[in-house]
Amino acid sequence: MLKIMGWCLILAGGLGFGDAAARELRKRVAQLEELQRLLLILQGEIRCVRLTLPAVCELLAKDAKAPFQQFFWKVSEDLGKRTGQTAGEIWSRNLKEIQKLLFLTKKEQQDLEEFGQLLGRMDMPMQLSAIQFYQEKIMLSLAEAKAAADSRQKLYRYLGALGGAALVLVIM
Repeated sequence: MLKIMGWCLILAGGLGFGDAAARELRKRVAQLEELQRLLLILQGEIRCVRLTLPAVCELLAKDAKAPFQQFFWKVSEDLGKRTGQTAGEIWSRNLKEIQKLLFLTKKEQQDLEEFGQLLGRMDMPMQLSAIQFYQEKIMLSLAEAKAAADSRQKLYRYLGALGGAALVLVIM
């Protein structure tokens, strides 16, 4: 009886492992969608309301979901302190602080960091162009992430179940 319970627990662990891998794919898609939404808000605030960068970051923090909420609060707070650091340096430092919470690829994180480097340096039309350019990059990454999630979620679940079943067979 205990052996059967142990086998069931091993199989359930394999299923859980596969589901956790599939969940990471969904989290990447969700974070890219959140970034896309925040960029639209950023673009509107810069174009129409003409808020300063600290004020825009504070506004984004109020509307963002984790981990971007924490990121924009910290950027807004640091920009408001006027420590002599550039907006790009502040952006990069705070991005590194939340890096472990991001499910984005290294390339997507690098693109996000490069985008932050451009924000504080340019006039409004150039900032709007940079936002538009980064939105297009996000759209491409999002399409790729959705395709990968659709094709790999089942695969990861099946591999988890098969791995658990194989382990049970080895133990038998």
